[in-house]
Amino acid sequence: MTVTGAALSTGVAVAAAPAGPVAPIDLGALPGITHNSAASINDRGDVVGSGYSSPYDSHGFRWSRGVLTALPDTARAPFPINDAGQIAGDLPGRFSSPGFVLRPDGTVVDPGFTPADQNGRGQVVGTGPVPGGAHAMSWRDGRTVDGPEDAALSEALAINNAGQIVGSTFDPVTDDRVRRLCLLTWG
Repeated sequence: MTVTGAALSTGVAVAAAPAGPVAPIDLGALPGITHNSAASINDRGDVVGSGYSSPYDSHGFRWSRGVLTALPDTARAPFPINDAGQIAGDLPGRFSSPGFVLRPDGTVVDPGFTPADQNGRGQVVGTGPVPGGAHAMSWRDGRTVDGPEDAALSEALAINNAGQIVGSTFDPVTDDRVRRLCLLTWG
């Protein structure tokens, strides 16, 4: 008898381990960078991440089809990469972290907030500054949209390909210290 998978007590099937040894692929490192970390991989196998050799001196990279390339200086801490090759992230610094979107054509765009996630359609979500606090924000095709107005503070955490956004909100009327998770749907 050959076992090719297993079932957990919850009824969820689990794939069997691959036959034979699994060898990792060394993605390399940018010159002079001593600490490297991958952040995301898309369905095409493209990997993005960042590395540093001293605090506040991070450098973003993209590994694709065996080639490691440095991202522009305005794209230092990439998070997600979608299947079209669009990368979103932030610029880590001592006091603030402005965001960026690196489009597949190589142009870098400032969405006006710090991205947390993006979907396959290129819609980016995150949290950005507004008078009196911060709000969940969404960016797509060069247009930034502020999140719900009824929340004193909100944040967008993740987005799926249907455009549904999961995030959290603080209600200033009932208790501004209690976080409520929510599903957001807006442009």
